Amino acid sequence: MSSTVGTILSVSFYPVFLWVSIHYQMPKVSAFAVCVFLAIMGVEWIRNKADDIYEVVIGRWRKK
Repeated sequence: MSSTVGTILSVSFYPVFLWVSIHYQMPKVSAFAVCVFLAIMGVEWIRNKADDIYEVVIGRWRKK
């Protein structure tokens, strides 16, 4: 699941960072590297938020 979410995040970020790399005359590969890094960080953020929501929703029922 995390690889799927990471791929979706990378593909959605790529055009923006590709434009930035072309605008600042950087290699196009740098856009891909930034996208992969942000996708990994995004997957971790989504995982943490999902754990928090699980604790709020399910945690109430387990306390009873």
